[in-house]
Amino acid sequence: MTEPLLSVERLQHCYANGGRIDLSLSLDLYPGQAALICGPSGSGKSTFLRALARCSAENSKSSWQARKLPENPRLAMQNPETQLLCTTVEEEIALGLHTLHLSGEEMSSRIEEQLKLHSLLPLRHRNLEMLSMGQKHRVLLAALLAMKPSLLLLDEPFSQLDLAGQTELRHCIAHLKSQGCAVIVSQHQAAPGDPLWDIQISLPPASRTRLSLPPLPPAPAPPPAMAFGEPLLTTSGICCQDACSAPVLAQLDFALYPGDQVHILGENAAGKSTLLRLLAAGQRPQLGEVRFRGTSVTSPAPLARKVLLLPQASDMLLFEETVAREVGFSGRRSRNPAASRRTQEALAFCGLGPLAESSPLCLSHGERHLVALATLLAAGPEVLLLDEPLTGLDDELARHVLRVLEYYACADNMAILLVSHGPLPAAWGRRRFILSHGRLLDA
Repeated sequence: MTEPLLSVERLQHCYANGGRIDLSLSLDLYPGQAALICGPSGSGKSTFLRALARCSAENSKSSWQARKLPENPRLAMQNPETQLLCTTVEEEIALGLHTLHLSGEEMSSRIEEQLKLHSLLPLRHRNLEMLSMGQKHRVLLAALLAMKPSLLLLDEPFSQLDLAGQTELRHCIAHLKSQGCAVIVSQHQAAPGDPLWDIQISLPPASRTRLSLPPLPPAPAPPPAMAFGEPLLTTSGICCQDACSAPVLAQLDFALYPGDQVHILGENAAGKSTLLRLLAAGQRPQLGEVRFRGTSVTSPAPLARKVLLLPQASDMLLFEETVAREVGFSGRRSRNPAASRRTQEALAFCGLGPLAESSPLCLSHGERHLVALATLLAAGPEVLLLDEPLTGLDDELARHVLRVLEYYACADNMAILLVSHGPLPAAWGRRRFILSHGRLLDA
């Protein structure tokens, strides 16, 4: 009889900040099986996968009640940028293979196999920094699978992929099962009866989930359509190309107005993040210009504190010791009398009040994303640019964040531009577009 690769009944984990989580789950996983671990934000999904992979945070400790634990599982975390180390796609896939002491022929064969399996052949020599987040996820997965693990752990892998990418990943998981590889995937919700999963486990909200989502005060009514006044931020004929001279943005004209609420939908690598970087002056277009209040912008300096960008990898924004100090950072620098009120408001509206004295780095991925968002809201920018701001959030939490954004747009006259690769859990935005082939189309 085949022995299970994994047989566990309970995980008790102590975090570096003293918080604890106790997961009682009975899981016997055999070769060729796929298990889906579901639960709301902060319920312990990532903690479970990290503990299995022996990569928990420093000073944290895991205690298992288990009959068997896997020896060398491979884990793909939610933010691939924390795991990608090389310059190009091909180098990244080859990196782990060097530790296996393979022949040159076998190494080349495995690299080619993964490039084809994940549709990465056209990108094999591309610099990783030039890829979209969805493409980086595919590269990370290819690099892990090239080492032929017996157990693959995927932490919310579908959340950063468009529909085509999700379909491709499902085919990949089915292929791995047919090859005898076991897979554990985490995500917020499951589709009942999905035949891809041999095992489905639902985690309840853990005691560590301490977010407190308040009702929001009523905001002033938004101005009537087409009554926004003069635009804050505009693009005029901007063009951008990727490293292979393929057009990313083509003669794009766009305007953001005070109090605007705009949602742009686009597939992975459609140019959404590029557009946001251009608007924040973090990147310059090959042609055209970006203007703020009618003045051409060529560097980030004129936009300081006025136009703020929340990137997908929001962890790079976090550096303070506590959530409260993180959210209040801009206010302390500005010495604005209203800063304290704005900090407390952002903490409360984002449900972070009970976590105010916690270290941001000890929170879940979704909670850290909320902290980064609250930090920007507390700074009170005129324009807020949001790149996949609902990453790591379950549907209830995501809907609350959308209501928070609507409140700030109406109450503070803040222009908000949100981009996503998939539909939002609730309709949002006074204007909606689809970014396709470098152009904005009405949604």
